[in-house]
This record gives sequence, C-alpha cells and structure tokens, in this order.
Amino acid sequence: MEGFYVFGGKTGLDDILGVLKILQYDYSNRGLTWVYPSVKGIPPKARYHHNMIYYPELESLIVVGGICVGKDKEKDTRIDHFAILNLETLVWTVPQLLGREGLPPRFGHCSSIYNGQLMIFGGQSESRQLIFGVDLVELSN
Repeated sequence: MEGFYVFGGKTGLDDILGVLKILQYDYSNRGLTWVYPSVKGIPPKARYHHNMIYYPELESLIVVGGICVGKDKEKDTRIDHFAILNLETLVWTVPQLLGREGLPPRFGHCSSIYNGQLMIFGGQSESRQLIFGVDLVELSN
C-alpha cells in the first residue's frame, strides 16, 4: 500500500497512540487522506519518541524503542525491543534477539540500516542518561 506510514505518537492531550495509519493522496478528491489499514499479528505497544525505518530487503517497516505507559499508568516506561511490520501481508511480529540479552531501553534515538544490520545510535536511557554507543542487530538471518 503506497503512502506515508505513521505508527504511534502522542496527542496534544498526552494520549499515547498505538495505531498504524497511512497518509495517501486521494486522486478523486485531489487531496491527502488518512487510511487505517487492518493489520494482523501482535502490534507493538502504543509509544512515542520511537523511530520507524523501512527495510527494503524484507519489504518491512521496523519500529524501534520509544516510551510507553507504565504498569501503574503514572510513570512512562522506556521500550527495549523492536517490532517488524511486513508491508505485503500487514502482519506484525516481534522477533527474539539471539546471542544477547536484548537492547537497552531507549527513546529519542536514531536508526539506520546498512549491509543488513539495524544500527541504533544514541537516545536516552530509562534514567534519562544519554546513550552514546551504537547497537547493531543483524537482520539478514
């Protein structure tokens, strides 16, 4: 489905969103319109201050990190995992990382994909400390 994909975010009323929507050009009305596709699988938690990146080799979007509502609903929690949306089937999956304990929880970071590796740089930790390192996740396996 062609368009500009958006997942999650935070409203002006501080509601944290967990919905996938696509901004598309509507040729009949000559304007932009939001489409809310029907997705399958287990979608990621509602979040903000995350990022989403396109992975062309798998025709997928990868949602990384961010902040979600904590268990007590009063404290926000940093997210330490990523989720993948297959754009051909619109199925969400949350992969298991092999060979390590997982990614450090973070938000406000940036990500890129190079040579089949997801590179996650910077951001802030659970205690709001700056993260200066790069974490690499092999995607080709």
